[in-house]
Amino acid sequence: NWDPNTHVLCKFPNLSGNFNAFIHSLELEALGSFHLGDTVIKKGAFKDANGSVADGDRGEVVGRSTSHPKVKVYCRFPQYTNFHALVSELELWLPGDYRIGDIVISKLNFKSETGSLAVGDRGEVVGRAIAQWDPKTHVRCRFPKIPSKHLALDQLELELPGGFRIGDTVISKFAFEDEDGSVADGERGEVVGRANGTSDPKLFVLCKFPNFTGNLNVLIGDLELEALGGFHIGDPVTKKGAFKDANGSVADGDRGEVVGRSTSDPGVKVYCKFPKYTNFHAPVSELELWVPRQEKMRAMRWKRFIPRWKSGIGGDESTTRLLQESSSSS
Repeated sequence: NWDPNTHVLCKFPNLSGNFNAFIHSLELEALGSFHLGDTVIKKGAFKDANGSVADGDRGEVVGRSTSHPKVKVYCRFPQYTNFHALVSELELWLPGDYRIGDIVISKLNFKSETGSLAVGDRGEVVGRAIAQWDPKTHVRCRFPKIPSKHLALDQLELELPGGFRIGDTVISKFAFEDEDGSVADGERGEVVGRANGTSDPKLFVLCKFPNFTGNLNVLIGDLELEALGGFHIGDPVTKKGAFKDANGSVADGDRGEVVGRSTSDPGVKVYCKFPKYTNFHAPVSELELWVPRQEKMRAMRWKRFIPRWKSGIGGDESTTRLLQESSSSS
């Protein structure tokens, strides 16, 4: 005999017949797969006599909607405590500020009968943590070689549009000035997060620059990644010292190209392409910027102006790199 005050009759796909379930062993799934207690992000602003919700405001799902239960859920927001929100205007917020659909980079090596995962693998956030995993510290992801893997926040990294990551040093390819400051063409800045406000988060990233107060949403096409050691993507480089393993070989003096960040050891290496080793992760200490011979000769002629350059008369970043290369080669 089941107590109707503490149990409800349920049916489940893998259980024949119906099942009397204790109410505290069940959780209501609100409309749109939202759960009670879920933190959500509002897409778009709303205001009426009862309160207001701004675009991007964070709130909580507190129950089913009594006004339009087939299209809305009942939510609580800071400036609107009884807001019935359209599920199409809500986005699930996950710990670490991750969102469903985010591209992430694995920082974990893992292998089991269900699949494998390597440091640097790209995957996608697919939902909240379930089963024994803590939904406050983990998110559920999908990777090419493992369809479902729960990762702790320190085991993954967000990849922003354009392949940028939080903390990346970038070079501006634009000039901008307003009352908050200025950004010069060629100025170094830092990626600090996903775009906010009205900027499209698929096309912009949030950056900070030394002469601009606050952060700035920047179009990804207006930024260039500066790889480790001051190298830029596309830089021609020469290898100092030979290397060989099962994947290929690089001879001393071989010329290659910087093609991206290293996924194996991003703190000391950059990802390069060489004629006989197309995916070589090279320590920056073993790379040298390659400069054509005629440019080296021009830099040699400039050497007598080095004292003037050091005192701040003339010179720019490209001249600096040229002179440094010439000095190290002479």
